[in-house]
Amino acid sequence: KIADKIDGVPVTMAGSWGSSLGLIHFHLLNRDGEWEIFSSCPQLWHVDEEVEAAPEIVEAVKEQHEATIDYVMAPVGATTVPIKGYFSRVIDNEVTQLVNEAQLWYVKEYFKGTEYESMPLLSAAAPFRTNTSVDAGDVRIMNAADIYIYSNTLHVVKVNGLELKGWLEKSAENFNQIDPNSTEEQNLLARFSSYNFDVIEGIDYQIDVRNPVGQRIVNLTYEGEEIEDDMEFLVVTNNYRAGGGGYHLVDADIVLSSTVENRSVIIDYIIEKGTINPTPSFNWSIVPFESAGKITFSSSDEAATLPEELGIKGIKYIGDRLFEVDLIELAENVPQAVAN
Repeated sequence: KIADKIDGVPVTMAGSWGSSLGLIHFHLLNRDGEWEIFSSCPQLWHVDEEVEAAPEIVEAVKEQHEATIDYVMAPVGATTVPIKGYFSRVIDNEVTQLVNEAQLWYVKEYFKGTEYESMPLLSAAAPFRTNTSVDAGDVRIMNAADIYIYSNTLHVVKVNGLELKGWLEKSAENFNQIDPNSTEEQNLLARFSSYNFDVIEGIDYQIDVRNPVGQRIVNLTYEGEEIEDDMEFLVVTNNYRAGGGGYHLVDADIVLSSTVENRSVIIDYIIEKGTINPTPSFNWSIVPFESAGKITFSSSDEAATLPEELGIKGIKYIGDRLFEVDLIELAENVPQAVAN
């Protein structure tokens, strides 16, 4: 229930995508010709399949509604591989790969001929929805909106190596600390918003989930060399992250504050390429180790057959939205050239 009072002021918050309607009921009292609020009652009306659409509203927006459907169904290109986000919090993934490739493409062009052209350029992207599903073939506007659901705008920040590692450490809070000697079943994933699990492309790193929060990023390198604290990088991200959202960055040095939406960058990238192949680079992975007990994580039942279909090693569906992960086998998905 997202309806209450704050400091005595009635407030309500409607749900996203029309899932609920926020209302505030007022009881008014006329005292000597002046209206006063006698009482108030915030309320939230949930919208589900049992709620009938108002015919007059349906008719009023019919033309715009149909035009919107035509627009979002328009193909902008094609993908040679399926883009599935179900395991994006566990293994490098096509969703974040596509976003990062598009963002790097845009900014490389933007910075040509500027003082930033020669600086190391990285890109950060998170799996906003872990049930994103786009089959190989046509990519439509609606697919881009599914991959990048927020109307964020593209920003670029300058960070040093220490800040970069801190950024990654915050993202690594996505995981619970795992005790490899425990025979009890352990949940790999913490209660952590997927939109805060940034994957940063352009560097290589591993996450050791045996370690406590703040000490998980290991083997952090750029072009094969260990990243030092004073090294400087440009990182493509969005206005939310650059502004401190998620607490990955504090007082970020913003070198590009764009009004261009990240989603539009993805669409333009697909149009430019025609056909995309967002194959994960596996620049990040979980440090493999043996565990005495099961390590599991939750995802959608719709992903039950994906490990077999996509040839993903180390992930097995065990029922009721639960998947078992073998971190030794999971590491076998990383190409040997990357692992070395």
